[in-house]
Amino acid sequence: MKFKRYLHNPPHLFIDHAVYFLTGATYNKEHLFDDDERKDIFLKAMHKWFQQFEWQINEWVVFSNHYHIVASANKAIDMPVIIQRIHGATATELNQLDSAPGRQVWWNYWDTCLSGGGDYENHLAYLYWNAVKHNVVERPEQYRWSSFNRRKTGAATEAVPDQKVGLSFEIRHIDTF
Repeated sequence: MKFKRYLHNPPHLFIDHAVYFLTGATYNKEHLFDDDERKDIFLKAMHKWFQQFEWQINEWVVFSNHYHIVASANKAIDMPVIIQRIHGATATELNQLDSAPGRQVWWNYWDTCLSGGGDYENHLAYLYWNAVKHNVVERPEQYRWSSFNRRKTGAATEAVPDQKVGLSFEIRHIDTF
Protein backbone atom coordinates (compact mmCIF):
# COMPACT_ATOMS: atom_id res chain seq x y z
CA MET A 1 0.00 0.00 0.00
CA LYS A 2 1.26 3.45 -0.89
CA PHE A 3 -0.29 6.85 -0.22
CA LYS A 4 0.89 9.67 -2.44
CA ARG A 5 0.12 13.37 -2.17
CA TYR A 6 0.61 15.66 -5.11
CA LEU A 7 1.13 19.41 -5.03
CA HIS A 8 -1.64 20.28 -7.51
CA ASN A 9 -3.68 17.09 -7.68
CA PRO A 10 -5.86 15.02 -5.33
CA PRO A 11 -4.00 12.48 -3.15
CA HIS A 12 -4.06 8.84 -4.21
CA LEU A 13 -4.01 5.61 -2.25
CA PHE A 14 -2.37 2.78 -4.19
CA ILE A 15 -3.33 -0.77 -3.14
CA ASP A 16 -2.60 -3.60 -5.55
CA HIS A 17 -5.63 -5.74 -6.48
CA ALA A 18 -8.05 -3.27 -4.88
CA VAL A 19 -11.20 -2.03 -6.62
CA TYR A 20 -11.28 1.66 -7.51
CA PHE A 21 -14.02 4.10 -8.45
CA LEU A 22 -12.51 6.62 -10.88
CA THR A 23 -14.00 9.87 -12.11
CA GLY A 24 -12.53 12.12 -14.78
CA ALA A 25 -13.80 15.52 -15.90
CA THR A 26 -13.20 17.69 -18.92
CA TYR A 27 -11.66 21.12 -18.58
CA ASN A 28 -14.29 23.70 -17.53
CA LYS A 29 -16.87 20.89 -17.75
CA GLU A 30 -16.99 21.43 -21.52
CA HIS A 31 -19.20 18.94 -23.39
CA LEU A 32 -16.44 17.70 -25.69
CA PHE A 33 -17.66 14.08 -25.89
CA ASP A 34 -21.08 15.12 -27.13
CA ASP A 35 -21.68 12.54 -29.87
CA ASP A 36 -21.33 8.80 -30.45
CA GLU A 37 -18.03 9.08 -32.31
CA ARG A 38 -16.39 10.95 -29.46
CA LYS A 39 -17.69 8.60 -26.79
CA ASP A 40 -16.40 5.69 -28.91
CA ILE A 41 -12.99 7.37 -28.94
CA PHE A 42 -13.03 7.44 -25.14
CA LEU A 43 -14.19 3.82 -24.79
CA LYS A 44 -11.55 2.59 -27.23
CA ALA A 45 -8.78 4.35 -25.28
CA MET A 46 -10.21 3.23 -21.94
CA HIS A 47 -10.25 -0.44 -22.92
CA LYS A 48 -6.83 -0.27 -24.59
CA TRP A 49 -4.97 1.26 -21.65
CA PHE A 50 -6.65 -0.67 -18.85
CA GLN A 51 -5.94 -3.88 -20.75
CA GLN A 52 -2.35 -2.81 -21.45
CA PHE A 53 -1.72 -2.50 -17.70
CA GLU A 54 -3.73 -5.64 -16.84
CA TRP A 55 -6.46 -3.88 -14.90
CA GLN A 56 -10.01 -5.23 -15.11
CA ILE A 57 -12.78 -2.83 -16.02
CA ASN A 58 -15.84 -3.83 -14.00
CA GLU A 59 -18.31 -1.04 -14.75
CA TRP A 60 -18.28 2.27 -16.60
CA VAL A 61 -20.36 5.19 -17.82
CA VAL A 62 -19.30 7.95 -20.22
CA PHE A 63 -20.92 11.38 -20.54
CA SER A 64 -20.19 14.42 -22.66
CA ASN A 65 -18.06 16.04 -19.95
CA HIS A 66 -17.09 13.30 -17.46
CA TYR A 67 -16.85 9.59 -16.87
CA HIS A 68 -16.99 7.07 -14.04
CA ILE A 69 -15.16 3.74 -14.05
CA VAL A 70 -15.04 0.92 -11.52
CA ALA A 71 -11.89 -1.10 -12.08
CA SER A 72 -9.83 -3.74 -10.30
CA ALA A 73 -6.16 -2.87 -10.02
CA ASN A 74 -3.31 -5.10 -10.95
CA LYS A 75 -0.47 -2.79 -9.89
CA ALA A 76 -2.22 0.19 -8.37
CA ILE A 77 0.78 2.47 -8.86
CA ASP A 78 0.04 2.27 -12.62
CA MET A 79 -3.23 4.20 -12.16
CA PRO A 80 -1.84 7.68 -12.93
CA VAL A 81 -0.10 6.38 -16.06
CA ILE A 82 -3.27 4.65 -17.29
CA ILE A 83 -5.31 7.82 -16.83
CA GLN A 84 -2.60 9.98 -18.42
CA ARG A 85 -2.55 7.70 -21.47
CA ILE A 86 -6.35 7.69 -21.78
CA HIS A 87 -6.55 11.45 -21.37
CA GLY A 88 -3.62 12.05 -23.73
CA ALA A 89 -4.92 9.76 -26.47
CA THR A 90 -8.47 11.10 -26.32
CA ALA A 91 -7.33 14.74 -26.17
CA THR A 92 -5.12 14.27 -29.21
CA GLU A 93 -7.89 12.60 -31.21
CA LEU A 94 -10.57 15.14 -30.23
CA ASN A 95 -8.28 18.06 -30.97
CA GLN A 96 -7.58 16.60 -34.42
CA LEU A 97 -11.33 16.24 -35.06
CA ASP A 98 -11.96 19.84 -34.00
CA SER A 99 -8.82 21.35 -35.56
CA ALA A 100 -7.92 22.61 -32.10
CA PRO A 101 -4.27 21.64 -31.55
CA GLY A 102 -3.04 22.08 -28.01
CA ARG A 103 -6.49 22.64 -26.49
CA GLN A 104 -6.79 21.34 -22.93
CA VAL A 105 -9.45 18.64 -22.93
CA TRP A 106 -9.15 17.14 -19.44
CA TRP A 107 -9.14 18.82 -16.05
CA ASN A 108 -8.29 16.01 -13.66
CA TYR A 109 -9.33 12.66 -12.27
CA TRP A 110 -10.26 11.46 -8.80
CA ASP A 111 -10.16 7.98 -7.36
CA THR A 112 -11.65 6.18 -4.39
CA CYS A 113 -10.47 2.80 -3.17
CA LEU A 114 -13.69 0.88 -2.53
CA SER A 115 -14.15 -1.05 0.69
CA GLY A 116 -16.63 -3.69 1.76
CA GLY A 117 -19.91 -3.19 3.54
CA GLY A 118 -21.96 -2.04 0.58
CA ASP A 119 -19.41 0.47 -0.71
CA TYR A 120 -19.19 -1.27 -4.11
CA GLU A 121 -22.97 -1.46 -4.47
CA ASN A 122 -23.41 2.21 -3.50
CA HIS A 123 -20.86 3.35 -6.07
CA LEU A 124 -22.39 1.06 -8.67
CA ALA A 125 -25.83 2.56 -8.05
CA TYR A 126 -24.33 6.05 -8.36
CA LEU A 127 -22.61 5.10 -11.63
CA TYR A 128 -25.72 3.55 -13.17
CA TRP A 129 -28.12 6.27 -12.03
CA ASN A 130 -25.85 9.14 -13.06
CA ALA A 131 -27.54 9.46 -16.47
CA VAL A 132 -30.89 9.82 -14.70
CA LYS A 133 -29.43 12.35 -12.26
CA HIS A 134 -28.22 14.47 -15.20
CA ASN A 135 -31.66 14.24 -16.91
CA VAL A 136 -30.25 12.40 -19.91
CA VAL A 137 -32.67 9.46 -19.56
CA GLU A 138 -35.46 8.35 -17.25
CA ARG A 139 -34.04 4.87 -16.49
CA PRO A 140 -30.43 3.59 -16.44
CA GLU A 141 -31.12 0.94 -19.08
CA GLN A 142 -32.01 3.72 -21.56
CA TYR A 143 -28.48 5.14 -21.54
CA ARG A 144 -26.31 3.53 -24.19
CA TRP A 145 -22.94 4.74 -22.89
CA SER A 146 -22.90 2.60 -19.77
CA SER A 147 -22.03 -0.96 -18.83
CA PHE A 148 -25.53 -1.31 -17.31
CA ASN A 149 -27.12 -3.16 -20.25
CA ARG A 150 -24.11 -5.42 -20.70
CA ARG A 151 -24.45 -6.44 -17.06
CA LYS A 152 -28.25 -6.71 -17.24
CA THR A 153 -28.21 -8.97 -20.31
CA GLY A 154 -25.26 -11.04 -19.14
CA ALA A 155 -23.25 -9.91 -22.17
CA ALA A 156 -20.61 -8.15 -20.08
CA THR A 157 -17.03 -8.68 -21.09
CA GLU A 158 -15.59 -6.97 -18.04
CA ALA A 159 -14.65 -9.00 -14.98
CA VAL A 160 -16.83 -8.78 -11.91
CA PRO A 161 -15.00 -8.53 -8.58
CA ASP A 162 -15.73 -11.03 -5.83
CA GLN A 163 -17.47 -8.54 -3.54
CA LYS A 164 -20.06 -7.63 -6.17
CA VAL A 165 -23.53 -8.99 -5.46
CA GLY A 166 -25.88 -10.56 -7.97
CA LEU A 167 -27.72 -8.57 -10.61
CA SER A 168 -31.14 -9.06 -9.00
CA PHE A 169 -29.92 -7.24 -5.88
CA GLU A 170 -28.36 -4.48 -7.98
CA ILE A 171 -31.63 -3.71 -9.73
CA ARG A 172 -33.71 -3.77 -6.53
CA HIS A 173 -31.08 -1.68 -4.72
CA ILE A 174 -30.84 0.82 -7.54
CA ASP A 175 -34.60 1.16 -7.86
CA THR A 176 -34.82 2.39 -4.26
CA PHE A 177 -32.85 5.58 -4.97
